[in-house]
Amino acid sequence: MRKIKNFYILFLIGYISYCLVYVARLNLSIVSTEAEFVKVISIKQYGLLGSAFLISFACGRLINGIIGDKIHPRFMLYIGLTLSGIANLGLSFLPAFPIFIALWSVNGYAQSMLWGSLLSYISYISPAEKRVTSVSLLVSSVAVGSVIGLLIATFATTTFGVGAAFLIPGILSIALAFLPLLAFTEKMEIKKSGKNSHIPMHKMLRIPGIYIMLLPAILHGVIKDNISSWAPKFFQSSYGFTISQMQIFLYIIPVIGMVGRLAYPRFYGIFRHKENVVSLVSAAICAVSMLPLVLGVKNIIVASICLCVTNAAINIINTSMLSMFPLHFAESGNVSSVTGIMDFATYMGAGLGSAFYGATMTGQNYGLMFATWLGIAVAISLLLTIIIKTPKFNKV
Repeated sequence: MRKIKNFYILFLIGYISYCLVYVARLNLSIVSTEAEFVKVISIKQYGLLGSAFLISFACGRLINGIIGDKIHPRFMLYIGLTLSGIANLGLSFLPAFPIFIALWSVNGYAQSMLWGSLLSYISYISPAEKRVTSVSLLVSSVAVGSVIGLLIATFATTTFGVGAAFLIPGILSIALAFLPLLAFTEKMEIKKSGKNSHIPMHKMLRIPGIYIMLLPAILHGVIKDNISSWAPKFFQSSYGFTISQMQIFLYIIPVIGMVGRLAYPRFYGIFRHKENVVSLVSAAICAVSMLPLVLGVKNIIVASICLCVTNAAINIINTSMLSMFPLHFAESGNVSSVTGIMDFATYMGAGLGSAFYGATMTGQNYGLMFATWLGIAVAISLLLTIIIKTPKFNKV
C-alpha cells in the first residue's frame, strides 16, 4: 500500500483547485440577469454562450483525458487554471459577442484540463480503503466552488459592476494555479505489463461497459449544468426577483447538491458498491421532483425544493458516472482517459441542451425545459435498468 506524506494537504490543494473551476464558470450565470449584460447579450446569445462553453469543455475532456494519462497532473492543473484565468480577465472588459464567445470557449477548454488529471492523482495517492471516501469528498468541491463562485460574482457585480465578476475569478485562478504545480510532486507509477497494462483509447471504446454508459451520460448532462445556468433567469422571469433577492435560492441549490455528493458513500454502501443502482434510484427521485414544476407550481418555496432535490439527485448520478465508474480503470492507468470519455458525453449533452433552451425560451416558458428534464430522468431510469439486467454491460 502506498504511503503518501502530507496526503491531507495535497487533497486540500486539489480541492481548492477544482473549486476555482466553478468560481470562474458560474459568474456568467449571475451577471446574465444584469441590465449592463443584457444590453450586449440577448437570451439566445446567452444560450449560445452556454453551448459553446460546454461543447468546448466536452471536446477538451476527450482530448485532455488522453493527454492526462501521459502528462503529470501538476502541469495539467497549472496550465488549465492559468488559461482559465487569462480568459476571464479578457471577459472582464465585456467585449463584443464574437470575442466574448471565443474567450468563453477558451475558458471551457481550459477548465477541461483539470478533473481527469486531478481525479487520477487523488485516486493514486489515496490509500485503497479510503479511495471511495476521498473521491466522494473531492467531488463536493463542485458544490463548494459553486457557492463560493456565486458569492464572489454577486458581491463583485453589486459592488463594482459586471466586469468585476470576471476580473476577480481571473486573478484568483492565475494566482492559485501555482499551488498544484509546486505541491503535486509525487511520481505516478503505472503498471506497464500484464492484465493491468494501459488500454488504448480505441480499445476502450469497444468495451461494452463503457460505450453503453455514454447515452445516460449525455442525458444526465442536459440537466446537470443547465440547472445552474438557467436558475437565475427562471427566478427573475417567474417571480420578478433581482440579483440580491434571489441570492438565498441560488445558494441553496448547490448546497443541497453538495449534500447529495457527500452522502454518496452511504448510498454506495447501501446498494452494495453498485454505482449504476445508485444512479437508477437517483434518476427516479429526479423524475418525481420534476412533476410539480412541469405542472406549473406557483409557490417559490416548493419550486426551490424541487430544483434542490433534482440537483442533489443529478449530482449523485454525476458522481457515479464521472468519478466512481472511472475508478474501475485505476490499476491500468486509464482513470483520466475514461473520465474524459464520460465527461465528453456529459458536456455534449449539456451543450446541446443549452443551445436548445436558448433557442426555445420566450418569456416565462420554462415548462418545456422542466418537461424535457422529466422525460430525461425517466429515460435514464429505463436505460440503467437495461444496463443492470444485462451481464455483458457490467464487465469493465
